[in-house]
Amino acid sequence: MDNTIFQTIEDLSKSGDISSLFESLESELKNAGEYHQLFNVLLLKKKIEFGLPLSRPSSFDDVPEKLNEEFEKYYISVAREVGQLLLDNDQISQGWIYFRTILEPEKVANKIKSLDLTDADPEFVEDLIKICLYESADPVLAFEIMLKTRGTCNTITVFDQSIQHLDAEVTKQVSALLLAHLYQELIENILYHYEREEKKVEKTSSLKELIEGQDWLYENDNYHIDVSHLNAVVRFSRLLNEESGLLSKAVELSQYGKKLAEPFRYPGDAPFEDYYLAHENYFLAQIDQDRESALNYFKEKLKNSDEDDRTMAAFVYAELLLRCDKINDALELIETELSDVDEIGGKTYSQWALEAGGIERLKEHARKNGDYASFLAAVLDSNPS
Repeated sequence: MDNTIFQTIEDLSKSGDISSLFESLESELKNAGEYHQLFNVLLLKKKIEFGLPLSRPSSFDDVPEKLNEEFEKYYISVAREVGQLLLDNDQISQGWIYFRTILEPEKVANKIKSLDLTDADPEFVEDLIKICLYESADPVLAFEIMLKTRGTCNTITVFDQSIQHLDAEVTKQVSALLLAHLYQELIENILYHYEREEKKVEKTSSLKELIEGQDWLYENDNYHIDVSHLNAVVRFSRLLNEESGLLSKAVELSQYGKKLAEPFRYPGDAPFEDYYLAHENYFLAQIDQDRESALNYFKEKLKNSDEDDRTMAAFVYAELLLRCDKINDALELIETELSDVDEIGGKTYSQWALEAGGIERLKEHARKNGDYASFLAAVLDSNPS
């Protein structure tokens, strides 16, 4: 608390010059770093201009409808100004209060990106993660910070716990981040193994080049990365598609995992029981390498699945067919195995059928399932007015 500011207010108020009073007070508050007080004073100034009650400077309750839009614009500009002053003084969490209110998280995210967190106080870093992840300023940035400050294990754990609550695009970006990170970490560890064994190798950015034909890497149940991290990142990579440009890396991680000793190849849920072999085929199909063979792997998994696993095996196979642009094959599978599934691959059966130009197929499917609304939609689509 600065008593000189109180004195300034008293002295200037006696002059009756309100404009000078606010100009001087704004300057004093900025110099004193009293930015929250500055926010209230600036709003108070506007309410005086409007002739409104002054007891609650930031409240909209006493603003009449005809002035509401103007006051809102002013409120946003003041929040932006004060928030920026706080960011400029590295008071990130305080600045976030204002930018969150006016729905401008980018300013805070950009400020955080500019920080060097190498030796930052752990509590400060925790505040940044909270703002970015749990308060949604920039969830992807939160995981970038975690990787730099907490390491791979904690980042994977938090992502796995949060994945169901995150936006689909965010999960793709974080999956890509973790895939690229683990891929590079594995390369560095394998290169060190080569060096330790005094084996000649060219430095490379390709995991495939390092492991192909090098079975000695796996002798004595050896591994070069935390196998639980590998398992998780390969699973996360199923969230990516060919457009990510990273599925070839996911293939190589799967090929590495496939050669690990049996105790380190944890089985997955159907149809990924043979975890790394199944994932290798899943990714190969999408990047069009041995596509038919890779698709046949999942076709056979479905054919040989028991009743408990059949629906999941069919779902994975159908979604993979859709990712490979084999829409008609996927539709046939959905019709026979997944008629009760509402959505697959981000779209409904009706949307996929219409995309493939299958109006008659859609009508027949609707008739078979007693779906009058879908039948009506198909009829109307086939007979536009």
